[in-house]
Amino acid sequence: MTQGLLYGWELGGGASHLELARGLLAALGGRFERVTLALRRLASAQARFGPAVQLFQSPVPEPAGLLPNPASYAEILFEAGFHDRDALLSRLRAWDAILDAARPDVLVADHAPTLLLASRGRAGLKRCCIGAGFFCPPPVAPCPVFRSWDRVAPARPAAIEARVLDCINEALRQRGVAPLARVADLFELDEQFLTTTPELDHYPGRGPARYWGFYAAGDGGGRAADWPAGDGPRVFAYLSADYPRLAELLAELVRLRWPSLVHVAGLPEATRRSLAAPTLHLTADWLDMADVTAAADLVVCHAGAGTMAWALEQGRRLVTLPLHAEQTVAALRLKAAGLGHALLSADPAQFRRTLREAAQDGALQACVDALRSRLSPSRNNLAAIAARLGELAA
Repeated sequence: MTQGLLYGWELGGGASHLELARGLLAALGGRFERVTLALRRLASAQARFGPAVQLFQSPVPEPAGLLPNPASYAEILFEAGFHDRDALLSRLRAWDAILDAARPDVLVADHAPTLLLASRGRAGLKRCCIGAGFFCPPPVAPCPVFRSWDRVAPARPAAIEARVLDCINEALRQRGVAPLARVADLFELDEQFLTTTPELDHYPGRGPARYWGFYAAGDGGGRAADWPAGDGPRVFAYLSADYPRLAELLAELVRLRWPSLVHVAGLPEATRRSLAAPTLHLTADWLDMADVTAAADLVVCHAGAGTMAWALEQGRRLVTLPLHAEQTVAALRLKAAGLGHALLSADPAQFRRTLREAAQDGALQACVDALRSRLSPSRNNLAAIAARLGELAA
């Protein structure tokens, strides 16, 4: 009997989700005869996955627009459509169609809570989740509040969670599946692959858990680094065109005259031309992150799990510019562990000062080196995950 695997990605927008899927599929080798991917964003999938992989568009929820600043995992679910029973049932039916087509023996959910819900009650299916700690809250009720930097009304998280749980359980009742006792029971699974380390887990004090380590090995995919000329430390920045005052921050890199390679997708051509400089190379290409981070001295990013993993595995100092709550928690955890700097506001002058501090911060480099000495190589972590998935399918 052939064995099948379904990898589903539903929420979140970073390319690290695609890179995790690509790295894991490479590590699987021939363990599964059928591999299916259901991805939130298909635009970049063609370059990353061969024709042997079946591709689906994952059902993507419409944001509720009711909670501009979710403060717990349950509130993220509320904002992602878990407040509307009929909309949730429609997405569950869409996931049912993908599950029926893929016929998986093993399911791997990457920030895919609706897929986890749809797969409940399917006989013989082994179910797993994968990703940084943010995507897998600890088994408590209510879900922990993670917005430590913000003021959250004390009663709100529990009230929102109760509404989400009611919506989930009404959907399960209509599907003839047993209800959940708490929202975190979505993650009662055959395996949880936490691709992080204890010091960088979004939920400190999680309790008993296995940390599988970073996955971002970089295996030659993407283009090699094309560094500009310049004097001083090499800066690699992986940034979003949506970041506030991005052009001003890039102008600060030009003023420093350090050789800077900056990846920004979707930057308007007029902005790109206005920032042109001999020491600044702007690109939207898919880059070989192992090659780029190995050659850099400093890495600037929004605290996405993939980019931070590449940087730390190469022993590089980090300056983070978080865009949203998940990244803010990650940036603050990084800072608390002495592994990088976190800038919570887009102030160009502070950005320049922080880059200079990071370039000269020997204590920071010592902490990064100490972590690096304890890390298992990403290729070994992915191999261990692949072996476990093979065991589940046996």
